Amino acid sequence: MSAKDLARQTPPNFMAHLRLGKLLPWLVLAGGLAATYLLQQAAFDAARQIQQDNFAYQTREIALRIEQRLAAYKQVLHGIGGLYLASKNVDRDEFRSYVDNLRLASNYPGIQVVGFSLIIPPHEKTRHIAAIRKEGFPGYTLRPEGERSLYTSAIFLEPFSDRNQRAFGYDMYSEAVRRAAMERARDSDKAAMSGKVTLVQESGQDVQSGFLMYVPVYRNGSPHETLAERRANIIGWVCAAFRMNDLMQGVLGEQVSKVDLHVFDGENATSGTLMYDTDADFSRGLTNPSLYQASQRVTVSGHTWTIDLGSLPDFETDLDTGRVTVIRLVGSLMSVLLALLVWQLINGRTRALKLAQDMTRQLRESEARLALTLTAAELGTWDWNIKTGHLVFNQRWAGMRGYRQEEFEPSYSSWESGVYPEDIPVVQKKLAEHFAGNAVIFEAEYRFRTQSGSWIWIMTRGTVIERDAEGTPLRVVGIEMDITGRKTAEAELRIASVAFESQESLMVTDANAVILRVNHAFTKDTGYTGEEAIGKNPHILSSGRHNADFYRAMWEAIHRTGAWQGEIWDRRKDGEVYPKWLSITAVKGADGAVTHYVGSHIDITERKAAEEEIRNLAFYDPLTHLPNRRLLMDRLKQALASSARSGKAGALLFLDLDKFKTLNDTLGHDIGDLLLQQVAHRLNTCVREGDTVARLGGDEFVVMLENLSEQALAAVAQTEAIGEKILAALNQPYQLAAHEYRSTPSIGVTLFNGHEQDTVELLKQADIAMYQAKKAGRNALRFFDPQMR
Repeated sequence: MSAKDLARQTPPNFMAHLRLGKLLPWLVLAGGLAATYLLQQAAFDAARQIQQDNFAYQTREIALRIEQRLAAYKQVLHGIGGLYLASKNVDRDEFRSYVDNLRLASNYPGIQVVGFSLIIPPHEKTRHIAAIRKEGFPGYTLRPEGERSLYTSAIFLEPFSDRNQRAFGYDMYSEAVRRAAMERARDSDKAAMSGKVTLVQESGQDVQSGFLMYVPVYRNGSPHETLAERRANIIGWVCAAFRMNDLMQGVLGEQVSKVDLHVFDGENATSGTLMYDTDADFSRGLTNPSLYQASQRVTVSGHTWTIDLGSLPDFETDLDTGRVTVIRLVGSLMSVLLALLVWQLINGRTRALKLAQDMTRQLRESEARLALTLTAAELGTWDWNIKTGHLVFNQRWAGMRGYRQEEFEPSYSSWESGVYPEDIPVVQKKLAEHFAGNAVIFEAEYRFRTQSGSWIWIMTRGTVIERDAEGTPLRVVGIEMDITGRKTAEAELRIASVAFESQESLMVTDANAVILRVNHAFTKDTGYTGEEAIGKNPHILSSGRHNADFYRAMWEAIHRTGAWQGEIWDRRKDGEVYPKWLSITAVKGADGAVTHYVGSHIDITERKAAEEEIRNLAFYDPLTHLPNRRLLMDRLKQALASSARSGKAGALLFLDLDKFKTLNDTLGHDIGDLLLQQVAHRLNTCVREGDTVARLGGDEFVVMLENLSEQALAAVAQTEAIGEKILAALNQPYQLAAHEYRSTPSIGVTLFNGHEQDTVELLKQADIAMYQAKKAGRNALRFFDPQMR
């Protein structure tokens, strides 16, 4: 019988079974390997997501550290600018001494030089060069050469090293990038940072990109509230120069060992604006893109840097793939075993029943393991027939949407009706890219409306497993995961990050009061950067004004109630003691134990100053700063009470300046005010510590003496001695602007002992005695006598 006859006599269904028997093991193997691939891809993607989150956190941390360090340098320049506010003429030695005390190399690494650039009008150029040469710099001149409408010169540079001496006499205003920053600082009265420059200090070896920071210095005592005043009264700039590589090494240390960091000047990332590159190869990002990339902008002193980060192979390969390996090995092994079992079942006729039973058992076990794996990973599965629109899914897929499996219509249109409308184009675009072969797998994140009406976030991944002869996709299978929790956590993290960097100073410590984190406002208020504060105890801020009982009571309140707030005096890094309103809150874990403490504080220096100003306005004369009538009467009441207890006498001296009105009428009230101020000063030098000098108004002054002798005659002698001293002092010539002037006082005196007279009566007696002194010819002292009434 020929093969053709045999084929003709063979039943068609037998041939179909024969073909199916050859294909079925391969189909089982392909299905198992496909499921294994999807599971291992999901595990791999989860590991990648964790790695990507770590990369994003490192990006934010690096940007924050750069911003904090630049802000600290700005505060250094403001501190040097304060030197010019405190001194009318800052010389070279004073400038050097101040900068040396800052210890730039150890406290502020990255600063190449700190200096002062002086403005020199063209008509002062020759005199200026001669003056600097006279200081011991015979080769000094202004550079670059040439005539300009305005010159500046870096006359102070610290440290004054060989490299920095190249900038001595350099006119920074002559260069456009530097000039733009100098003008911005001058017009805003704020620190300003320049764009990318090559520093004059560069010697041709190890040339680095650089930039400068400027703080304006105005003529001491001159106004600079308006733009016109600032431009008119500017005398120069305190400045600092930075070499970019040195700066970034000091800021970051070893933190960027596994990432490629680029810093660009401005908002455009080009080779021309590149200021720093850890890999020293800007082209790497173009020829060999990083797996993870991020960009962040940092703005300090009105200037913006763009910070680009890309992961390096060491970072990208540092991935926890243990779970991926387990799924790959177990899934592959189970797929091969199932395929072998099917093959044996079909080809081993004598063992068909046993193999069928074994295969059923092992298949169920495999399905159970697969279901267990999917359940443990909280994954839903789906199978979409593109041509018919039919959709097959498991219970987890339906359950995450709030449905039982039988409640959800198994169709693509039913799924699409539940997707958030704005997310449908996103999902369809991802599908199209996968169908076209531009993406290995289909992956998308979208929102879906649950049965209860709420929205959840879903991450879906899938792959085409069947195409027609022309390559058109016919069937897609995939997995899904509910990522609502992750999305919520990301949003909360962003909100917490923004809230932490608020205008209020914040500090977080562990349960042992070791500082874990501080924000930018904390650095601005205290002067301590994050690097300087982290790992320390908040005791570094202690002013020494509060004793141990104060802190013991504070911590007792925190342990008892979980919080404390109140006014406290602390010390900044520069040693300044200042008041602040402090709030401390204990953070507890689920077991009720304290895990952290959060401290926030507000600088109330201005409020305290305002309170002091109000007090001065209420109790002190604004012209002479002497106690006014209100404060005098209060002290007089206290003096009467003290006299009654001690038995010691006191005295009131009422002074009136002779012919003061004539001075005002002839030379003006401003000259009269100068006289009153000098009289107040001389009176204070004539009395003892504990005595009071007050101004009642106009040209009337009162001196109150306390703790005189218990004996009346001795008290009179003591008072008369002080009165004569006052007469002698006030008779000395006065220099009132361009006028030399002589003035004399008339003084009336009354004594008191205990509560024999009230305050009003005592002032009246002293006033009567003063008029008796005027009647006696002025420039005299008279004691009150009851006969004077």
